[in-house]
This record gives sequence, C-alpha cells and structure tokens, in this order.
Amino acid sequence: MQVASIDLDDLSADGRGDPSGMGGHIAAFPQRIMQGWNGAVSLNLPDDFCSVRHVVVQGMGGSAIAGDIVAEALDALCEPSEAGPRIDVFRDYGAHPAAGPESLVIVMSHSGRTEEALSGVEASRERGAHLIVMTGGGPLGDAARDSGIPIAMMPENGGPPRTYLPYALGAILRILVELGIAPPNTESALNDAVAELETRQADFDTGCNQTEAGRVNPAKELARALTGRIPVIVSARGLESAARRWKTQFNENAKTPAWTEELPEMHHNAIVGFEQPDLSDNLAVVLLGPPSAHPNGIHDRYAISRDILTQLGVPTHWPTLTGATPLSRLLEAVLLGDYVSYYLALVNGVDPTPTLALDSIKAQIRRSARHDTPGQ
Repeated sequence: MQVASIDLDDLSADGRGDPSGMGGHIAAFPQRIMQGWNGAVSLNLPDDFCSVRHVVVQGMGGSAIAGDIVAEALDALCEPSEAGPRIDVFRDYGAHPAAGPESLVIVMSHSGRTEEALSGVEASRERGAHLIVMTGGGPLGDAARDSGIPIAMMPENGGPPRTYLPYALGAILRILVELGIAPPNTESALNDAVAELETRQADFDTGCNQTEAGRVNPAKELARALTGRIPVIVSARGLESAARRWKTQFNENAKTPAWTEELPEMHHNAIVGFEQPDLSDNLAVVLLGPPSAHPNGIHDRYAISRDILTQLGVPTHWPTLTGATPLSRLLEAVLLGDYVSYYLALVNGVDPTPTLALDSIKAQIRRSARHDTPGQ
C-alpha cells in the first residue's frame, strides 16, 4: 500500500507511514527472543527424543531463517576444536532426504496453513523421525494434536509471520538445550547477547535522530543511502543467515528486490558482474561483517571488496557491528537489517506490513488445491 514518504527524523507517534505498527514489532525483537526461550520450557518431550543426533528445521520465510540463525549461532558457541550439531534447514515439500530415526524435525508455520510445512509432518513420520510442531494453530496444530506430536505454541502478536522469527529463535535454542544438543553455555551466552542487543538497539530505534547533536542512527543513515537502489548484501560464514534476513526484509517491508552474495565465493565470480556500468548504476552493496569467529583471511576480503566496488563506482556501505561475541554480532546484524528495511519502506512511501503479492499467490494456490481435490 502506497503512503506518503516520511522524514525519518520526524517519526511522530501517530502511525503515519506505518498504520499496522511494524515498527513496534521490530522494537520488541530482543524481548521476544527471551519470550520464545521461556515459552518452550513447558514443552514436555518424550524420553526417546534424547537419541536425536540430527536436527531439521522445516518451514518457509521467517520460520526457515530462524533455523538458519540457530545453526550459525550454535556453530559460534562451540569450541573451535568441536563440531557443532548438524542442523539442516528444509524449504520444500515432504521430508528432508536425511530425516530418519535419529532426526528431530521441527516443523514451523505460525498460521498453521503453510502447505510445505503441512506436507512435512506425515512424510517425516513415515521416515521414523521425531517431530515437534511450532505453530499458532490452524491445520498444522490440528494435525499435531491428532498425532500426539509435541506442540510449541507461538503467542499471538497481531503481526505478519515474519515478526515471529525472534520467538522461534529463542524456542528452538531452548529445545536444543533441553535435549543436550546445544552447547551447555548457550543459555548464558544468549542472555548476554540479548542484554547487549537491548543496549545497541537505542542507536537503531525511531527516537534516535540525526538532528540531535552527536547522535548517528546507522539504520536511518543506511536506509537513506539505499533509497532508489537495489541492495546487494555481502556476508561470510557466521553472518549468512543475517544476510538472508536482510534480503527478505527488504523484499517484504520495503517492497524492493535484493539479493545476497557470500565471501569468499563472491571473489570467484560475482564481483565481475559489477563491471557492467549500465546495471551497477542501480545497485548498492552492503558489506555485513566480517564475522568475528571467521578465519583471518576473510577480513581482508571485505576490505578488498570495498576497494574494488568503490573503484567501479558502486556505492558500498560497511556498517559497524559492535557485538562483543559472535552470537551478539549475529543478533545485532539481524536487528540492524530489520530496522534498515523498515526505514527504507518509510522513505519509499510504502506501508511495511502488507504483502499483497504473497497474499495473491496463497489465494491462487488454495483455489488450485480445491480444484485438484476429487469430488470438488
């Protein structure tokens, strides 16, 4: 929905430009991580779940990205000499090809109507996998209750599915701690990272304005710089899940195309594509990182990327991540992207919440499913 473009340093409380309150959902991100963590404590899991050696997170959109973030978070929490738990994220119909008796499949859909997630329940059961359903209700919740599958209920916050990512992130981490899959330091590391995130959030929030002496809001500053351009988010292992979240938030909040590239792979192909000036004139690159836990060689590649892209005339932005640990930097990167996409929506004069194209696709798929059902 088109609305009037907003001055980011004059965001009044009357909801102009954000009638559905997306800004409030983003502001609640740190608290919702812990709400998800605390909510999962009541989940009573059967004893045989302790045999799990492999985790699959199955879902789409923000549900799947929560799994991506968990996988990178646990890698960051493991000692360098230790292998992190195997966590696969499955964005498709049916069962993950490796799902089996030693697998835990966490099937996620807040609405409970995502057909890819629904198809995964029975398919994973047929492979002998253990299941947990994470949902707000709907057919997925009904299927879980009918089959005796443990359900982690997502609270209702009145927002679209992508606003439930922090709940899912906290809940999945708690489940994996309870099963002994996550490292024992996960709870303390998460508490520290969320506390740090709440402090850092003051620099991103709507009340931090460029007009105030000595104040710089990096999220607003970056949104202004990206206006009218297609963002390309460059990351490396340890922050790839955050980059994916940036992309999808640009798509859904700001209604703009975006894509991601990963280092070092980008230096073997994609960097050459920016040599085409007629195309690169419409782009802007965001260097997200480097991850503090990545081997040293990757740090040089960020600087090299910046220098080459600048020489090619491509606007390149390298926001500062201040987190003291790999986990806090990961969460900070995710939250920064949420704010940048929100501010870009306001600058673009679009309501951040509605996703009309997605609604149309879902309606067409439902109509098609009814027509394909025998007797309909």
